[in-house]
This record gives sequence, structure tokens and C-alpha cells, in this order.
Amino acid sequence: MTKRLISIPVFFVAFCFLAGAGRAEELQNTPSILDLLSLSHFGLLPPFAGGERIGTPQPSPSKSLVLLNLGQNGLTVRTQYIEKQPGDRLTHLSMQDQTQGQLKALATSSLVDRLLTAEGELGYGSFNAKSLEGLGEQQHRLLRFGVKGAWTDIAYGAEYRSVGRDFANLAGPKVTSDLEGEELWVKKQFGMLGVKASLSEFTNNVAQEPTSPRITKMEGGTTVSMAPPSWPVLSLFYFRGSLASSKEPDDFRPQSGSLENFGTSLYYQASRWEATLSSTYALTDVSNRPSRVQTDTPLLSLGLTYRPTTAPVDIATFGSYARTKASDRSTNSSAFNLAASLVWSLGQSVGGKKTLSIGTTYNRHLDAIDPGSSQEDFTAWVLLKIASF
Repeated sequence: MTKRLISIPVFFVAFCFLAGAGRAEELQNTPSILDLLSLSHFGLLPPFAGGERIGTPQPSPSKSLVLLNLGQNGLTVRTQYIEKQPGDRLTHLSMQDQTQGQLKALATSSLVDRLLTAEGELGYGSFNAKSLEGLGEQQHRLLRFGVKGAWTDIAYGAEYRSVGRDFANLAGPKVTSDLEGEELWVKKQFGMLGVKASLSEFTNNVAQEPTSPRITKMEGGTTVSMAPPSWPVLSLFYFRGSLASSKEPDDFRPQSGSLENFGTSLYYQASRWEATLSSTYALTDVSNRPSRVQTDTPLLSLGLTYRPTTAPVDIATFGSYARTKASDRSTNSSAFNLAASLVWSLGQSVGGKKTLSIGTTYNRHLDAIDPGSSQEDFTAWVLLKIASF
């Protein structure tokens, strides 16, 4: 019933734009839902729809072109192309050693002034910008349809999105990859206090690979944000829902379970620097006929960006720590990630704008159950870019 309710506005938006997720020994060797889900699928990241996440860098597109504009409340279609150098902003736990690209087309139309606006977006992100490798492939694709609006101090919306396995948003909030589904949300502002409630259903394995099951997650919850003038922005969220597998391969038993997660973040921005501190905790309870496993996952992260007045430089650092432990002792691991970068604008030359990037990353994964699978790596890189735009 929930899926049908969420799908109604989704199909409406699509129409508008077409017009103008039994033995004990056997079980031990059976894959688990927990082996197939990322931390973000557990809900450690708040829902994406309903506005951009506070504290997320919003870089300007390298190129933007308006293809169609039918007036202020009519249909507008624009394209954007963005390039992201390694270390341009530390939005991931690790950095890529190649220049990433993102190409997207966004269509918007105000159906009833500000009361209802429709959006449609098709984008390809994180392909190799130099060779265009991956451009047009499903694993790099974002497909999104939605409606949103506002009435007095109440905002509302509904959205469908399908995100490929290797898609990463380079100009906007982080989007959980390899998920497709729908979300409903409503938000009310009480002065400096904002309260948002949402209901969503998402399924992973977007490409429907036959060797892996599809995991569907349904959850609902609330996010509260407080933004006093000249003070840090404090956000709290709590979500609760369920997990279930489907289309299992031969070696996978149908599994289901519940999830509960909550967290908080603190964001502060000054004239030359900004910082984000966040802490989340997820608890899952997964079971099939012969067994039941509870898993808890705390996560702590800190990001800092500094822009000195003496030089055209961006200095950024990011660190995170996560631990995952299961009640049946099948999982007991921790992950530590640290990254730092310096991006120096060297000005214009005959060939174009010059940028020098220097960075390092350190990643460590410790497995208490299987020490042989523990990993540790350190990388450093230097990149000089001369761009014509």
C-alpha cells in the first residue's frame, strides 16, 4: 500500500515531462544480508530528497547551457558539465587518482506557481573525464523524477530516483549508490528550528545481477535541524524500518529483519573555513528460519576546509572511524579513513586556468575474525591541470 501511495506522484511527474531494493552448519556458509549492504543502506545517511544537506559543498558547474526556456513558470531544460580533480573537495572516504566528470540534463516546470514544481533529471557521474570511459553506462547513471512545493512555512515533496552502482554526485549532496525507489517528505519551519518527516522504500542491486539478491529497505523517520544566527547548525535524526531479500540466487536463503538508526551532526562555517562533525549509530536485526543476528554499527566522521587569505589555496582534511560487530560473532571489524589535500590555483596561462593539487590518503581495515583479510594502504599524489574553462 505504501509503495502504491508513493508511486502515484512519481507517475504523475513522469507524465508531465512526457507532455511538456535449514541447518546451522549450512546457515554459517550462507551469505547474509549484512554482507551485501553498505553503511549508507542501513540508513546512516539521512534521506536525500527535500533540499540539499546542510554543510555539503555546492561547487559551480564548469559549463552550463540552457536548451529550452518557456518562461518563469514554464518548462526549463538545462545541461551541466562538471569536472572534479582529485582533492577538489573531500566528499568521499578516499580520493580517486583520475579526473572525474559529471554530465546531466535537468528539466523543471512550475505547475502551480510555488505550490507545486516538477523536476526531472538524467545524469552520468564519476566517469573518466579524460577518456569519457563509463559515460552512458547504467552503473554511472542517475535518473530522478519528483514534485515539490511550499505553502506558507510548510514544504513537501515526493521523488523517485534510480542511482547506479558507481554514480557519485560531484555537485550536490551525497547520493547513496546502487539504489532505486521512492520517498515522500514534509518539512515545517518553526523559526530557527526545522522539522522534517519522511517515508521511503528503496531496493539495491539496480542492475539486477543474478548472482546477488535484491534487498528492499522501508523506513520512516524524522530529522530536526536547529540553525541559530552566527552559531553552528545542529541536526538530529531518527529512523526505523525493515529489510527483506528477494530474487535470491541458489546459495542465498530468504532473509528479513528490522533496522533502527539515529545520529547527529554539527556544521559551522566562517569566512575562511568550515567544519562538519557527525556521529551515527545503526542497529539491525536480521533473521531467517533457523537463526537471528543483531549487528550494531557506530560511525564518527570529521571534515575541515580552510582557505587562507594569503594565497589562492583550499586545504581540506577528512577522517572517519566505523566499527561493525554481530551478535553471532560472524563480524567484528573496524575501518579508519583519513585524507588530506591542497588545491592551489596558479592563475591563467595561454593554455587556460592552471591548478596544482597535492594530496594523501590513509585507509585501514581491521578484521578481528579473520586477521588475514585486514588491509592497510597509504597513497600520495600530485596533479597539475591546465583547463580551457
